[in-house]
Amino acid sequence: MSEKHRVGFHVKSMDELKRFVGLGINLVELKPDKMARAGDQLYSFDGKRFTINEPVAIEISDLCQEHDVQVQIHLPYENKNDPSEERGLCYAVRDHHELLMDRFRTVAELHDYKIGEVVVVHPPQLVAGGVEICGYYNGIELGRTFLHYLDMEMREHGWEFKVGVENMIAPKGDSMNLGYSVSQMKHLLGNTKNIGINVDSGHRLLSDEMSVAELFGIAPIVSLHFHTNPGIFHEEGYDDDAHKFATAKTLEHFNSYIRSARRFETPIVCEISSLSNVPDKQIQSYVGWLQFLLK
Repeated sequence: MSEKHRVGFHVKSMDELKRFVGLGINLVELKPDKMARAGDQLYSFDGKRFTINEPVAIEISDLCQEHDVQVQIHLPYENKNDPSEERGLCYAVRDHHELLMDRFRTVAELHDYKIGEVVVVHPPQLVAGGVEICGYYNGIELGRTFLHYLDMEMREHGWEFKVGVENMIAPKGDSMNLGYSVSQMKHLLGNTKNIGINVDSGHRLLSDEMSVAELFGIAPIVSLHFHTNPGIFHEEGYDDDAHKFATAKTLEHFNSYIRSARRFETPIVCEISSLSNVPDKQIQSYVGWLQFLLK
């Protein structure tokens, strides 16, 4: 195990993974849907069950274990109500719960490859593209039910990976996720013992219904998505969620995030947009600076 704090970036392809490993980054967060689009499918879904793509899993596992890189997973989130596709599965829909649990059983298998030390999920999506997937009250209760089910499965089977539910931005004109208020996050996690939260610093700037202190007090923080934006909410589109490098000048309560991460050794995923346009030296310099602050 490296003595350094875990600091890294999200990964959308094997080429991107190899780039970060080559730069000495000791943490990556895989985005399976983006990797599949790049031809690096981590697992498949045929509408009935999930299956690991073993060659890709082995390649990731061997590479990351060789270089002491911790591998997290950010599971795809729904954008429709369609159980034949992964992006159509929503845990605010009761009929999808068994399919979603099969995905977590696949995650448990991936953990045997040292993939998925932390698994990040979004709270349920209730409206996507202007189409309602589920009403608010049914959605929040079914979300709570599924997380309780997941928590029981984790305990029964001794699954050792951590799960973090991510805080979200305020509802848009044509979309709505739960998880944009402290009360919603507390309710969703209220029947769980082993599920924590993934604190997203950029999302917090785009919701008026949670302070940093409140967010830190909901449940154990299993990972941190670290980025910033101007903090000006837009009713339409997602340009307000800019995913820029966070510094003391650009992120409100920057020092609070750093102090918490230092104290609890929280892994930090720098969720920065357009990383392909960021020079290697800038990436290494930023990570080195964060590592210095975390000592």
